[in-house]
Amino acid sequence: MYLCHFVFVQVGYDLIYPNIPLPAVFKIILIAAFTFAVALGIVWLLSLNRVTRKVVM
Repeated sequence: MYLCHFVFVQVGYDLIYPNIPLPAVFKIILIAAFTFAVALGIVWLLSLNRVTRKVVM
């Protein structure tokens, strides 16, 4: 989760920051929630595989 979140912080910034007309505080919260959800999904997918389960658990 720690290694993949750096990429998705940048992706979230590129998608959310210029396109959503909200104050900066709410944009940062949205970027954080997006990043957490994507990283959690990746960890969940990795935990489904018998080989990669050892890496994430």
